[in-house]
Amino acid sequence: MKVKMFRRNKFWIFGMILLIGIMLFNLPLYPDDGDFIYYGEVIFEWRGYGSFALVDDNVLFSSPEKIERGDVLNLNPGVYYWKVSGWGITNMFEVKSLLDVGVDGVDGVDGGEYLKNKGTENANVDVKDGGKITGSFMLGVGEDKNLGRVEEKEREVVVSAVEG
Repeated sequence: MKVKMFRRNKFWIFGMILLIGIMLFNLPLYPDDGDFIYYGEVIFEWRGYGSFALVDDNVLFSSPEKIERGDVLNLNPGVYYWKVSGWGITNMFEVKSLLDVGVDGVDGVDGGEYLKNKGTENANVDVKDGGKITGSFMLGVGEDKNLGRVEEKEREVVVSAVEG
């Protein structure tokens, strides 16, 4: 009788330890390990009972930012690490720069076009009117520039990120 009782207790204890381990284990879902994110706003998702997560640009989490479920972080380009509170996995992800330059028409005196750099990096801009380069300039983050009006020519704008 004692041997059977010990076996039952042994399996019960093992089952409880396994259940507690599963409850404590937190699985980071997004961003996944090795992900590249092409915008600065990141929403973190995880499975498990962890009430918060830690995000840092250092794998040792020397200066972490604490976030809760549903929080959105606006991160600068770079490599980041994150983990859910408690026992779990650490994921690494990288926020890449997004160069977003839009060409919009302006209702102004000359009715010209303008460029606005809506991204996170400075941009080199070459303007071609009728196939010939008519202007080259650097457009800083958030800056805009009026290109003026072009008559009966096709305008092409070539934009590239400034290496930095």
